[in-house]
Amino acid sequence: MIFLGDNIFLNENSTREDRIYAYNTLGHEWVHNNQLDELGVVLYVVGIAIPSILAIPSRFFGVYYYNQEWERITDFDAGIIRDLHCNYEALDRAIAFYNNLLMVRASQRAIMSFFNPFKSLRCFLHSFNNINFRSREEDKCMDK
Repeated sequence: MIFLGDNIFLNENSTREDRIYAYNTLGHEWVHNNQLDELGVVLYVVGIAIPSILAIPSRFFGVYYYNQEWERITDFDAGIIRDLHCNYEALDRAIAFYNNLLMVRASQRAIMSFFNPFKSLRCFLHSFNNINFRSREEDKCMDK
């Protein structure tokens, strides 16, 4: 399997596991793209990209990369269930982590509305009401 930008190439001899991995990777990266739109560039870089880059060396010390909060919430939003993800405490931490990022984004928007004379109190309140907070509403681990 080869990843080149937007393309994933599977050869004829690709196993079922290769195809599942490719499908999961597409979903995972699609959610990262949505997070970028939802959080904005600066907050995405600070809250997702930099921690992700800094965590890469941890793979060499036996730390499972996808157990990091920013990766776990991405898998959760993509509907990807990895074996080690069925830990509700860790999932709740990941949800809280991402919801905190969403609150920072809403605060950024609210503050910026004060500096724009064309924005009203309605826009200020809208920035907090229009947040898609994450929650663990269903037991996705039972769907395996």
